[in-house]
Amino acid sequence: MRKKLHGIVISMLILVFIMGCAYRVELTSELGNAANIDQIISRDLDGDHKEKKNNKYEVAGIHDGEKFEKTFFRIKDLVERDAQEELAEYIYYPLRVNIKGERKTIKDKEDFIENYSHIITEKVKESLLKQKVENLFVNYQGVMVGNGEIWFGYREKAKEKYVIIAINNEKR
Repeated sequence: MRKKLHGIVISMLILVFIMGCAYRVELTSELGNAANIDQIISRDLDGDHKEKKNNKYEVAGIHDGEKFEKTFFRIKDLVERDAQEELAEYIYYPLRVNIKGERKTIKDKEDFIENYSHIITEKVKESLLKQKVENLFVNYQGVMVGNGEIWFGYREKAKEKYVIIAINNEKR
């Protein structure tokens, strides 16, 4: 009985060794085709083998950093041109802001456009236009411009997924 048990254990060890060697050959082969180990580790679970870049916005719930940055530059352009109607598409409603010293809830696009000059103040506009994408502050609450004048976030239910979720237009 003891001999039989030893034979089974030895057979299993040999099997595990062989399987480990086969996996190492597969991984080594894969590493040879990849620029670095991060490419392998960052592959999608569904087998998609596209290389992913580091996404500094992930903590804010933003899964596509490149798309977010395109949206950021698009919004900068809209604010610079005062393209109110187009910018209104990138606001997540309801939006709470200060207008003439009072807290007001902006319910929809029409309300935003009507109050645009009170919401997108010179301070807010200047802060956004001076903001460099590489210096954006990111945490679990979102992506912050300047000293908190504008906050971006991801909203699944919004038409545009990367939107302005807060505007702090009061003087600090």
